[in-house]
Amino acid sequence: MWDTVFGPVKFTYEGDSLRADVDGDISFRGVVFGGWTASLAALAAADGLDGQVLSALHVVFTGQVRPGALLFDIEQLRTGGSMAARRVTAHQGGEPLASIQAWFTRPNLFPPATHPRATPPQRPWNDCPTIEWSWPDAPFLRHIDERGIDYPTSYATFQNGPPHVELWARIKRNLEPLPRQLLDVILFDAHLLDAAYRATTLTDLHMVSLDLCVTWAATPPDGWLHVTTDALIGPSLVATTGTLADDQGSRYAVATSQGRAYAPR
Repeated sequence: MWDTVFGPVKFTYEGDSLRADVDGDISFRGVVFGGWTASLAALAAADGLDGQVLSALHVVFTGQVRPGALLFDIEQLRTGGSMAARRVTAHQGGEPLASIQAWFTRPNLFPPATHPRATPPQRPWNDCPTIEWSWPDAPFLRHIDERGIDYPTSYATFQNGPPHVELWARIKRNLEPLPRQLLDVILFDAHLLDAAYRATTLTDLHMVSLDLCVTWAATPPDGWLHVTTDALIGPSLVATTGTLADDQGSRYAVATSQGRAYAPR
């Protein structure tokens, strides 16, 4: 049993696979949020690792996960004294929907973030608007306190802008180190494609995430996080990058994601 950003998660064995039941509220228009699929896979991969935390996570999405039972097959790639590597396949109905490779390490190898330091945003969190307008389509974001620094204030303003978003985010609860890292996975997956969407027209283009890669260099801090994402936009593919920093500008995690862009039918 794990306590997570979205509440308790219980894994059970179904044959040789680990099973978790996916809540329908953690979805976007009927499809389970990819950051949550990646998070569950990371928790499954941590089975038997005795408190190790993530140093890197790479996810390739190959299909759409629906609410209900999700199974995870785990392969041990390496188990050492200080590092461990796992490969996880997530599937429903016999169809593989995501492939995850994860590196884990001992928490004592992760000091708090001190550098590289960037200039903190000039707008403090209490001077920034919430993004509650997105909750009807993404109700799972209610669990996270998010304030837009440079972020659209409605769907109507979410187009024809710069390929960049910036916001504050935090959760108002304490979590164990590994579930706390999964907040970073969720934030990146929720907002990397936002940077690409912002530079297009929502009604003329759809995007899906093909992958997500997150790498940590230090312990995630408590309190407010500074989230920044940027995008390169091609005719059919987009490439996005993001960073996470504490409220003083010390960066501790980076991410990339590729998206497939297509015209809605």
